[in-house]
Amino acid sequence: MAIDSTFKYFFILLFFLNSTSSFAQDSDTLKRKNVNAILERVFDSDQIGRDKPIIILKKYGADSKEHQQAVDEQHKQDSIDQKTVFDIIDKYGWLPKKEISSKANNGIFYTIQHAGLNAQTKYEDIVTKAFRQKQIGNYEYAIFIDRIKMFEGKNQIYGTQLGMDNIGNLFLYPVEDMTKLDSKRKSAGLDPLEKSIKENNVKYYSFPPKKDSNDILLIGHTWDANNKGVKNISVIVDSRIVGKSDENGFFYIYVTRPKEKSIIIFLKQENTGKQYTYTLTGDKDFYEIRRQFK
Repeated sequence: MAIDSTFKYFFILLFFLNSTSSFAQDSDTLKRKNVNAILERVFDSDQIGRDKPIIILKKYGADSKEHQQAVDEQHKQDSIDQKTVFDIIDKYGWLPKKEISSKANNGIFYTIQHAGLNAQTKYEDIVTKAFRQKQIGNYEYAIFIDRIKMFEGKNQIYGTQLGMDNIGNLFLYPVEDMTKLDSKRKSAGLDPLEKSIKENNVKYYSFPPKKDSNDILLIGHTWDANNKGVKNISVIVDSRIVGKSDENGFFYIYVTRPKEKSIIIFLKQENTGKQYTYTLTGDKDFYEIRRQFK
């Protein structure tokens, strides 16, 4: 039976569309397979040299050109990794485990984990969804939540986030409820805080008692031109000395939360008269103050 030209055109067009669709699917499949290799490379670049800025800080101090160079290099690599991963997430979402390796999966998570607050809040829903779908475990979700809290100046939940002063001493960022901390850590697959503190050689983790449950914590460090801690720097609020830096120049001090959402802090070196003023604003649970006394 003869087929007229109209039907011939229809069948040719149908064949072309099906072939194009199949080619597009194959092309997309290949791209998604290539994504796995890309994410694995991202994980490697994220992890390699991650401790370099810390090692250099301990040797030369946070104000040194060596430390600044190491931090700049890390930020540059992180920016490259973030562009790669965020482009993939924006196009495909968080790819399921059947399509990517565990290493590639970690490449997604740790790139987000090591990004800034803006990126973390942007992708928070995606990370939460990945947790609920068991793409990431309790541990990863715990450190993600704590890191956002830390960046926002809020008390962390699981006690996973540590800071470092200018001379390399580690300190614990404040926790919402210390009495229930270890039970929460256990639920997230974390060791008890005391064990973690010893293993990581954390210098400061015991917070002073609060006078009021609504008090805010000042975390501070003072050091000299030789990158040595400066002790006995007075911390002054409302013309009253509320505490002093210790032999390492460090302090944890609780102060009354300001009613007007701001508080003026003075750091004063009594023997020289040198004084620095800070106005702290916003509704936070803690503030960090760092100052070199030359």
